[in-house]
Amino acid sequence: MAKQSPRNLGRRTRDAKRRLRSERNLWVATASPSGVPHLVPLSHVWVERISAFLMATPSSTPTARNIEATGIARASFGDTDDVIIVVAEAEITAYTSASPAMVKAFERGVGWGPSGQEDGFSLVTMRPKTILAWNGVDELDGRLLMRNGLWLDGQS
Repeated sequence: MAKQSPRNLGRRTRDAKRRLRSERNLWVATASPSGVPHLVPLSHVWVERISAFLMATPSSTPTARNIEATGIARASFGDTDDVIIVVAEAEITAYTSASPAMVKAFERGVGWGPSGQEDGFSLVTMRPKTILAWNGVDELDGRLLMRNGLWLDGQS
């Protein structure tokens, strides 16, 4: 297979946005206030109009507790040859207190909701501040796509 040239910023950004919309699972990393790391796979939906990922998790999990305590999380898609890494502000809302529009967006996008268990679940909202993406070593330069919540290609 012929080696491809590194993608430019516009192409990487378009590819990353497509994956944010189309992929349903990601890895979420959080840490406790004392620095104990936690990593978990979660299903998500990307809601373009608010530039955020929505996920649900039991309220008692380390993920929910860590986000409640620190307000930050990281997420990752793909493998080392085609990766997207997201650094985000995150918040936890009791599922029963979450906006009906957010709950509907999550459940429609993922095809699942904690029906009958809502009291024990939280809705996670992650708003990216930094996004990095690369396809192999040749794309390490220029991997920054978003800084301070703004796409570097100038598109929203």
